[in-house]
This record gives sequence, structure tokens and C-alpha cells, in this order.
Amino acid sequence: MLIIRNATVVVLIILFLPKVLAQPAFSGGTVFVDPDIIRETDPTIFAGIQSLGVGERESYDRRANSFVTEDMFLFEANFSGVGPVEVQVNLEFGDEESAEQDAIFFAEAVGRLPRLLFRDLSSITIHKGDEAFGGGNNNILIHSEANGYIKNGWLEETLVHEGVHTSMDGRYASSEGWINSQNDDSLFISTYAEDYPGREDMAESFLMWMASEYRRDRVSAATLSTIEKAIPARLSFFNSLNLDMYPVASPTSDLHKDVGRVIRTDGTATESRILISSSLNQGEAYSTSFANRDQIIISAKVLPDADDVGSEGELYVVIRERESGKKIFKALNQDGVWEAWNASLKSLPAARYVAKLQASEELTVYSGTMTPGQRLIYVGYSPYTDDKPIITTSLSPLMIDVSE
Repeated sequence: MLIIRNATVVVLIILFLPKVLAQPAFSGGTVFVDPDIIRETDPTIFAGIQSLGVGERESYDRRANSFVTEDMFLFEANFSGVGPVEVQVNLEFGDEESAEQDAIFFAEAVGRLPRLLFRDLSSITIHKGDEAFGGGNNNILIHSEANGYIKNGWLEETLVHEGVHTSMDGRYASSEGWINSQNDDSLFISTYAEDYPGREDMAESFLMWMASEYRRDRVSAATLSTIEKAIPARLSFFNSLNLDMYPVASPTSDLHKDVGRVIRTDGTATESRILISSSLNQGEAYSTSFANRDQIIISAKVLPDADDVGSEGELYVVIRERESGKKIFKALNQDGVWEAWNASLKSLPAARYVAKLQASEELTVYSGTMTPGQRLIYVGYSPYTDDKPIITTSLSPLMIDVSE
């Protein structure tokens, strides 16, 4: 469920008239379709927590149905490959030790979400009470006594839904591509999405896309068929975004290969390393030669210089290809979109902003099919700067060949 702090801040304008030809695919909400889309035994990128003491914070409390300002126990939760997230725990938990136990429990669960849902997440709020969770305002809201979520196995599925509100709605829910996909599909994925098409449709649909794309072995054939028949255009929209789905996506770390010599654009020596994996068959076989029907997965590991670890930074991905005989550069931006690049470092968009560079940063470069042709792929990073960045990158790119 989306929480909007101020109606003038976030407005999702409904610019479409859905062509509803039948009842929605699922009754109620999609978080209750299958509890095995994410399991409590699945990997988590949660990497530890530390106390920040007690401090005053404003948060939403469904028991009051309003934003409240009060002192809270504060913790910094760390997650591999993304920036830290503040966990705010209501003082009603009694003492810091009890609050920390709940903070760790829910941070571990949030860590099972795909990393793209951390893009705009800066805090997690935990209150007591048997109330619905919420998302938005760079926050995920949790009421710890909503035991049905935990007891029935829907905790992570619910957190995915709220994470979409936090990190995807503002980027995509009013985009032309999303609205077109809503128009192209004949019905909604759930009655909840149908009741609130501008507010809940993306969050309701995303979880079902994730199930059909990454959890086909966990949900029934009937469920998969229902999803794919109901929202094919929405599924295609999500597929087009090149989203960072780790740790939900199968890791390909064993296939990463060192690209060789790494250089800095200012000429300074560096001990950095860059490793890239290009594979097919869901990451089971390394290759650089593909057919245009192959599902290609390209990912990278950036191992920053020791002097840069802990610094604020950005990751970059550039692809060079030919169009009409001309060399064309495209750069991956933070929305997962490849945009034209003029080869000027000053205008190079970042694929990901990182609050604190870790000793190893993993990045999804590409997932999907490619048209025939040859591509050169460069991966790099830079400590954050408002000016022209000093990029650390591989001297030689990864070369990909795609045939008919």
C-alpha cells in the first residue's frame, strides 16, 4: 500500500482507460498468490547493523493514520552492493536490545528483495500494531504485529510490493511505456490493481513479473499461465528495464573473468580490478558469441582500489556498437535505460550511485536478447564528483558478437 506524505509531492495521473474485458486475474492482492516467490531461506544482502542511539524522527503510523514525530531507536543497516539504510524502531519496544532484534529480523527480510528496490530506500520504520505495511517517501513502513504476513509466509512478498512503491512508482508509473502497457493488456492482474490503477497497478504487477521471470520452479503452471495471459505487455515493460535483480536472480559470480589491465583517466596507477561475465542459459555457460534468439546475461564485478573503498562513488557502463555504419556510444543510466552518449566524461551518466564503495560491487549490465552485430562493453567506476569524473576502467573492453 502506497503512503503519500503530501498530495502535492507525488501525483500519479491516470492517463489511460483500461480495456477491461474480464475479471482481474487474481482476487485481492498479488502478495497472497504464493508465499514461495521469496522464502526466508533465500539469500539476503543484509550485512550487519549498528546502533545510532535514540533520535527524533517523523514517520507514518497506521494506528494514528497520520505522520507522527517522536524519539525512536535508530540503527544503520548495511547491505552488500547498496548504501546503508536507517532503521527506525518505536520506543514502545522497550529497550535497545529488543528493538535491535526486530531491526535485524526485518532488515534480513528486506535484504532478500532485488537490489533495484533499494534505489530510493533510505529508511525502514518499525512500529508495533497489527496494521498494513506501507511504501513511499524513501521508506518502507512495517507494523511488527501484522502476524499474518510472517506466519503465512507473505512477509517478503509484501516487502517487494512496498519496495516498488518506494523505488519504482516515482520513476515509471506515469511513464509513457508503462501507460502504453496498461492500455495494451486486456485486464488487471488483481482486483486491488483494478480498484487503484494509478496507485497500485505497478506494485501488484511487478511481483507477478518476478514470479514468472525468476521463480517459475516455485509457482504452479496454472499461476504462470494466468499471469502470462493477463498482463503480457506489462511483463514486457519490466523486461525492457534491465533491472538489478540480485540476489533474486541466479548469481553468475563463478563466471566472471578478469578483463585485464585497468587504467584511470587521469593516468594515476591503480590496483583496481574489473571482472565481467557474459553468459546464456540463465547464467550457466560463459560465452561471448550468441545468436539473436539467445537470452544473454551480462554482469560485472568492480573491485575498487583500496584507497577508494568506503568513498561515495558511481558505477558506469558504456556500450559501443554500429548503427548505419557509424560508431555509436550508449551509457546505462540509473533507470536501467541505455541513453546516447557523446563520449564526453563530463556528460557520462552513472549506472548506479553508491553511498560507500564496497570492496566488491556487483552490477547487472544486460539481460535479454540482442539484435545481430558486434558490441564493445566497458565497465568502470569513479569516486563521486560534481565535476568531470576520474574514471577507473578496463583498457580493453569485453567484445560480444551476436549472429542471426
